[in-house]
Amino acid sequence: MADLLVDMNYAIMTINSQIVYKPTSQRDDPEPDNDREVYVGNLPQHYTIEKFVNFAKKCGSIYSVRLLKGSGGLNKGFGYIMYRNLAAVDIAIETYNGTFLTESDTNKPLIVQKSLRNTIMMIYGLSQRNNNKYYIRTEINYFVINHPSLLLKFECEDDTKLFISFKSLKAAQIFKKKLKDAFNMYGAKMYYFNDTENWELGLDITNKQLEELRNNIENVDFAAAAEEEKLTRHDIMAHVHTYAACCPTAGPIIHLGATSCDIGDNADLIVLRDAFDILLPKLAGCMKTLGEFADKHKELATLGFTHFQPAQLTTVGKRACLWLQDLVLCEKNLSRVRTELKFRGIKGTTGTQASFLQLFNGDYEKVRELDNRVTKLAGFSSSYSVTGQTYPRIVDAEIVASLSILGAAVHKMCTDLRLLAGMNEIGELFEPTQIGSSAMPYKQNPRISERVCSITRYLMNLVNNPLSTASVQWLERTLDDSANRQLCLSEAFLAADSVLLTVQNIFEGLSVFPKVISRNIEKVLPFMATENVIIAMVRAGGDRQVCHEKIRVLSLEAASTVRLEGKDNDLMNRIIQDPYFEPIIKELPDILNPLTFIGCAPDQVTHFLKEEVQPVVNKYIFKIKTTATKLDI
Repeated sequence: MADLLVDMNYAIMTINSQIVYKPTSQRDDPEPDNDREVYVGNLPQHYTIEKFVNFAKKCGSIYSVRLLKGSGGLNKGFGYIMYRNLAAVDIAIETYNGTFLTESDTNKPLIVQKSLRNTIMMIYGLSQRNNNKYYIRTEINYFVINHPSLLLKFECEDDTKLFISFKSLKAAQIFKKKLKDAFNMYGAKMYYFNDTENWELGLDITNKQLEELRNNIENVDFAAAAEEEKLTRHDIMAHVHTYAACCPTAGPIIHLGATSCDIGDNADLIVLRDAFDILLPKLAGCMKTLGEFADKHKELATLGFTHFQPAQLTTVGKRACLWLQDLVLCEKNLSRVRTELKFRGIKGTTGTQASFLQLFNGDYEKVRELDNRVTKLAGFSSSYSVTGQTYPRIVDAEIVASLSILGAAVHKMCTDLRLLAGMNEIGELFEPTQIGSSAMPYKQNPRISERVCSITRYLMNLVNNPLSTASVQWLERTLDDSANRQLCLSEAFLAADSVLLTVQNIFEGLSVFPKVISRNIEKVLPFMATENVIIAMVRAGGDRQVCHEKIRVLSLEAASTVRLEGKDNDLMNRIIQDPYFEPIIKELPDILNPLTFIGCAPDQVTHFLKEEVQPVVNKYIFKIKTTATKLDI
């Protein structure tokens, strides 16, 4: 009842591009201190404020919940929870940080940590135009005089930078809104930060050094770095030297305690993780379009084939589900590899973290904390507990293997499409002005499927490279992995991306030719119907063995006509002309109905799409970019 009364005095409102759940004005309820607010990142962009409130309540009594608005009715992927007590803050962080939401479409672990209020503003870039520093300082002075209650401190470090400390984040936002035009006019730039950003792990690193590093993140002289690399023959050190040249104050702490793989390998893992995040929605988009195709044609009977010989009938939609089943397994495999991907973390030269242990004067817990914080900041839930100089190269083998398996699945599917195109049962989109052959104008080759088979064959064969690389990593590391990895990993993802884009194009343009399919069925259906004819005759009082012998003889005669004379299958005509079968002549049209030979295929399609395909599509639905229609099953 108490919770109900609280909810009755709450409201959902939109404030400054935020959707906010907070007490109404009727409540005499002071806002808790800032240290009771939690930041939650990597939320699904379709996540609603109602879901976020329910999520927040699981850890304790809440005061307010804020969700940042994005475009198109979505959120920006992060929000804030203000709890009424500190215990709830600790519970939320311990319970949810690094975990995954079941309804998430991001495949990224949640980032749940204490909210840091950015109440200090640095204004810089003031020397870019003549005298602009004087104008902007005049504007700021005027604001300070008229709004003394918003500010704690206003100071000038030199002629190029000004610092303002605000009493609250809201005060900082008011300031920014009031002086935005002045900043733009005079070329000034702003950066918000807080006074605890160095995280107090004990190293002698100042906010001034951190600010200098941030200010020069995009001030990269790539030409100078290239020249430096020619001298040093070391890519990481070339950039360390170039960055240090831009940051004379912070130069001494750049790369402190680190080895090149602390930079390069971790960067590679971020790129690999993000590459999966680009690829998986495209795979889901292909599944969505193929699912629509399967649903549309789930009752269209077609010849099934085993050994590429006519077998029992299936349906066009059921066959498409065979392809989809492979893609479902591929998504599961790719998603698992992506989810289990870990960060290398801060491990040092041979993975022992010896340099960092020295920096922290033998305090192993601080070394672990540094490793953990860097890992979380990079968006990973955990790092590999032990490494050599590199992260385990077997990880690369698993990544490329998962992509190669996708290649095999798509190659099989496009091979089937090529075979069906050869029988004129299914065709790719063929433009009116398209030329199939320079010599044979009538040809409509399945060229797109052929292209996919070509690229997937390349993709499938890439897996030997990372396997070989992983097998020859001597002891803690050898450098013969580097050039191979740069080629193999990038080409594997590029090949997989190209394949999925092309397959999506194929699916959106597929044509089915029912009359050709029906004629192909008619060629062999009489043979398939013989067992049904025998059953019908037995029901009419006939002897099974006698009936079987008569059909055997007539079938051989009909087969001889087809094979030796090239004529159509006339088995049914022979059965109709034989007086023995007169009791079931009227039943023959029903016996020969193709739909009586497809078994449970339509129901299997419906069930499979609903139970296995749609959940995968829903997982990525807000990231799928396709012109195909909505899958409605």
